[in-house]
Amino acid sequence: MATRVVHADLPSDVELWRLDIPQDEAALLPMRHTLDTAELQRADRYRRLADRACFVVTRHMLRALLAARTGESAEALQFETNAHGKPSLRDYPTLAFNVSHSGSQALIALSAQRTIGVDIEKLDAALDWREISEVALSADEHTQVESMPDDLQPQMFMRCWTAKEALLKATGLGIAVADVLRATTVDPRSEDVQCLQVRSLERAPQPLCFRWIDGATGYVCCIAWGE
Repeated sequence: MATRVVHADLPSDVELWRLDIPQDEAALLPMRHTLDTAELQRADRYRRLADRACFVVTRHMLRALLAARTGESAEALQFETNAHGKPSLRDYPTLAFNVSHSGSQALIALSAQRTIGVDIEKLDAALDWREISEVALSADEHTQVESMPDDLQPQMFMRCWTAKEALLKATGLGIAVADVLRATTVDPRSEDVQCLQVRSLERAPQPLCFRWIDGATGYVCCIAWGE
């Protein structure tokens, strides 16, 4: 269910895990025992099995991975959030982690030395990327995506989108406002690590790097990290 993603471009202190989410209610039952009351209540608000499974499996595996790092039991870990909703471990504030899930896949990243952010998105062949490009893309990115063959444009757009979500999550702001999204320009055609200064609201520009990671067929995955 959980596979460690190893890539030469990732900093040695960064752990990245890819999860396959089982679509089976029975498989979720033992995992629910590691979740706290608030997490269980949130899980039960999801009416669709797919959504409930994504949440339960991802939270269970996050707790298991953090427990292995801290030596605590998974059930005993306590979380808190900053003003922008980014969670952290109450007793281990320097242990950074980030989670993303879409469809039947999820990503979890951990690091004790740097800030990190991840995003995974399931590709939608029917996506009209132009409808949301004004919110998410800079002018240069729009030009780059539009220059690609029609069948590749949704994927190129999603590469921009996942990079920006991962970068903004790494800043600690979560999904930020439109002008911050547009002010960050990435190259969706590159397979290399890209490093840039990310401007985030009132803060000074923050140096961050990112790269896309191979995932399951039909998904786009990205991880970002601080220098």
